Amino acid sequence: MVRVQPNPVAYRCLVSYTMDRPGLVDCAVYDACGKRVTTLASGYEAAGEHSTPWNAPVPPGLYFVKLDTPDGTRTVLVARTR
Repeated sequence: MVRVQPNPVAYRCLVSYTMDRPGLVDCAVYDACGKRVTTLASGYEAAGEHSTPWNAPVPPGLYFVKLDTPDGTRTVLVARTR
């Protein structure tokens, strides 16, 4: 599971996710065209709860937070305001 709070995002949000088992993680933000904007987490992580801030230094619009873990891939739509 991946969560973004708050959503919509004005300036900063917290991206949280849970891993049922340890393994490689890739958590990134993509714009509406599919271009990677930033990487939030990459590498090996233990099972459990994880979180990382995103300061969202991007223009207003729609973005996607995509999380790839051994448990699968999950994507969350994020609206950047202002």
